[in-house]
Amino acid sequence: MLKMNKEEFMNTAMGVALWKTVKAIDFYRSERAKTCEWENPKRFEELNHYIDRLMAKWEIFRLALKQFYGIEYNLTRTDEYYGVCTEDESDFLIKEERK
Repeated sequence: MLKMNKEEFMNTAMGVALWKTVKAIDFYRSERAKTCEWENPKRFEELNHYIDRLMAKWEIFRLALKQFYGIEYNLTRTDEYYGVCTEDESDFLIKEERK
């Protein structure tokens, strides 16, 4: 198992792709929350499609992180921040504060 160096990891192609995926998941989930399923069903379904694809990508990242580093990370979203962390939120790989 490799030792996790978060700064080095986030500067790799995989880290950059993970960051872009997490940011996109938050964006599309926020857009979906602002979209009424009954008033705009086409847009709502489109957002669900994007989220489903991004969540599939996230699962691949999650499995790779567990396999290579032995750390089980989860997505987190609150009103204050979003990111990637351990279940107890004691270790953040990504934490983006909301403005």
